[in-house]
Amino acid sequence: MIVLGFDPGRENFAWAVWDSTDQRVVDFGWIRGHAINEPDLWFIDTILEVLDKYRPGMIGIERFAYRKEASVESEPINVMIGKLDLLCRMRGYRPIHIMPAHWKVRLKVKDLPKSSRSLFPEIPLKSWVVHQADAAGIAKYVVERKETEEAKEEAKEERKRKKKVKP
Repeated sequence: MIVLGFDPGRENFAWAVWDSTDQRVVDFGWIRGHAINEPDLWFIDTILEVLDKYRPGMIGIERFAYRKEASVESEPINVMIGKLDLLCRMRGYRPIHIMPAHWKVRLKVKDLPKSSRSLFPEIPLKSWVVHQADAAGIAKYVVERKETEEAKEEAKEERKRKKKVKP
């Protein structure tokens, strides 16, 4: 299954395409700037192009986590996330919004560049942008989370069947 991961940031908005069958990054990129203070068309066109090209089975979007010490204004980033969500829904997708801590803990990402490079060696060093590896991590996490939820549901159904069989 093809999964798209999106990582909004102060300087750019990164995306990555994760192939869950082959367990590898297929493509990645970023959109520079903020959707709030730039013309919308470039942002909309790029997002729709990626959605239409890859037709993902799932989409993960990292929620913006405000950090007081980072002094990042949250409004432009949240506007970008809202626009992305709307574009996904207009194409019939229901993106999953993820807190940064959830996917980073699950994938054991501590030292971002180092951890992400070992997780996604297919992202060439010369085009290294931490947000692109984050976007790949988000996509990978979405798949793993779905698989975990499905396994839990199967186990629950199995317990129900066993209860019915008991005399």
